[in-house]
Amino acid sequence: MMRTLFRLECKTHTKSLLIWIIVVAVLTFGLMSLFPSMKDTMSQMNLNAMPKQMMMKAFNLSNLSVLSTIDGYFSYEFQYIMIATGIFAAMLGTGALAGEEAEGTIGYLYAQPISRSSIVSAKMLSTALLYTLYWVVSITIAFLVCLIFKESGASVHKLFKDFFRCWLSPAG
Repeated sequence: MMRTLFRLECKTHTKSLLIWIIVVAVLTFGLMSLFPSMKDTMSQMNLNAMPKQMMMKAFNLSNLSVLSTIDGYFSYEFQYIMIATGIFAAMLGTGALAGEEAEGTIGYLYAQPISRSSIVSAKMLSTALLYTLYWVVSITIAFLVCLIFKESGASVHKLFKDFFRCWLSPAG
């Protein structure tokens, strides 16, 4: 019964998973498509003319020249992806049992020969699987988008290393 509940829960949330992946892919592509113009703007600006305090307050950056490299720009843009990811995680987590309660199907589940802890476990496992799939696909899409917009002389190996350091670091 737990396996059936796990599969049903995964199947139920597959559509929302696909929608969120598409939204994050479009967000990533849209923000990264601004990189070439940002790079040109940063190379033309006299960054030393702008006071450091103003850069810290306006852009939360100690050095604006970081935006002129693909890995620096992605690191800055990454915070917006993290906001979307947090919203998706919150929706998955809160919707796991609350959805059953709102739809009135929790009574049906309780009447089945399955313990409450098995119900919660199946829902937690399916949520963890969906969230992991979301991260893997999002990381892959973001890296491919970075490859599309990378500088002509940039090393793919260095970009790969910097990219995953950004994804795996706790502060982004």
